[in-house]
Amino acid sequence: SLDCGFPPTELSPYIEPITRLQFSSDSNFIQSGKIGRIDTSLQAEFPKQHTTLRYFPDGKRNCYNLTVKKGTNYLIRGRFVYGNYD
Repeated sequence: SLDCGFPPTELSPYIEPITRLQFSSDSNFIQSGKIGRIDTSLQAEFPKQHTTLRYFPDGKRNCYNLTVKKGTNYLIRGRFVYGNYD
């Protein structure tokens, strides 16, 4: 699982304590965008992976590069929280 916007300077991967899922920073999969965090007053209301974000103020195309293997099925699911980051 990827934590979009999780700073590459912080320990990654980490285990999210509620779901016990392992999350890694998305920094190895994308080279564009800026990192942000939701408003500090809202952070206690959300799991850790929903407190960071990556946003794209510049450019028309911003893509994640994922290596896939032919014949393998993948589940790609996005979850989004607007946390007054801007």
